[in-house]
Order: sequence, then C-alpha cells, then structure tokens
Amino acid sequence: MAREQGPAADYARSLREFRDTCQAAEAEVDAATRAYRDEADALEVEAEEAIARAKTADRQAAEAAELLVESDRAVVVLWRRLADLVGPRRAGSIAVPVRVESHDADADEVRQRIRRCEQLLQLARDGELPLEPPRHTYAMAVAFGAFTAFLSVLGAKLLLNGDAGTGQQALATVTMFGGLIVGPAFLQTWLAWQHRVKARPPQILTSVVAAGVLMCVMSVLLLRGI
Repeated sequence: MAREQGPAADYARSLREFRDTCQAAEAEVDAATRAYRDEADALEVEAEEAIARAKTADRQAAEAAELLVESDRAVVVLWRRLADLVGPRRAGSIAVPVRVESHDADADEVRQRIRRCEQLLQLARDGELPLEPPRHTYAMAVAFGAFTAFLSVLGAKLLLNGDAGTGQQALATVTMFGGLIVGPAFLQTWLAWQHRVKARPPQILTSVVAAGVLMCVMSVLLLRGI
C-alpha cells in the first residue's frame, strides 16, 4: 500500500513543480512583454518629441531667413533715407548695401550694417557725419568771420559814440571780441544744417583769422579818434 502511494505522490509533486515552472515562465513572459511595451511607448514619445523639435527648428530657420531678408531691405531703406537727409550732393559718399535675397545671409553682417546705419542716422541728426566738408567751406568760413567782425566793430562804434561810460566801454570790448567766437559758431551751424557735418579745426581757425584781420582794419577805419 505504501509502495502504491509513493509513485502517486511523486507524480503529484512533479505536476506541482511543472505548474510552478509554467507560472514562473508565464510571469517572466508577462514582465518582458510589459517592459517591451513600456520601452516602445517611451521610444514613441521620444520620436514624437524629436519630430516636433525638428519641425520647430525648420520653422524657426525659415522665419530667421525671412527676417534676414527683411532686415537687409530695411537697411537699404534706411540708407536711402540717410542719403536724402544728407542731400544729393553728399549721397555719393554713402555706399548703399547690396540686398540679400537668399537664405545664406550672414546674420552678423546684417546686424553690423543695421548698427552702422543707425549710427550714421544719429550722426546725421546731430550734424556730425564722418564726411569731409565741401570745398567751399573755407570761403564760407572767411565770409562768416568777416560778417561777424563787421557787425562787432559796428556795434562797438555805436556803443562808443558820444560820452561812453565805463559800462559801455566794457560792453563794446565784449562785442568786439565776441565777433571772434560768433563767426565759427555760425560756420558750424551752417555746416550742420546744410551738410550734416562738423567744422574742422583748420576751417574754424580760418574763420577766426578772417574775423581778426577785418576787425583790426575796421577798428582803424571806424574807431579812430573815438
């Protein structure tokens, strides 16, 4: 009887072991399946994110290329406005940049031209363009110096006519020497308004010398005996 139960018990134990082995294998298969699905889902999410980033990069690249072209066209417009501000006689000294119509534009070059254009426009508004004054500036310097010298000597003569007191004499002296300063100031104002440039030191000196010479001559002629 004991011998009959022995094989049955072994058989039952073998069945249990087989069942446990099948369950363990099934659990491993389920775990592997879940891991595969999780990894596949993660890869799908990463792929979608990569596609979205690529589309965003393409869109930004296209927008940047369009912006470069628009910026370059804006530079041309600003440059032409600068030429209009300076005047047709000085426009030849300002190089108009070439338009960039392709997507291979250099962004740094465009930004540099825009900054340069803004600087030139600001200088033009301030009357300080980095351009040489016209050739007839020296003649105008002499004219302004002579004109202010004439007015200063004439004003001094009017102040000294009759019994001039100490105050009138001091005012006449200030009027005389004021002509040396007003001439270069008129010259600078004229250059800034007419040509958007600053007077150079030799031109200022020319105006002062012209005013001084004419002032001396007119003082001898008009103020003699006063």
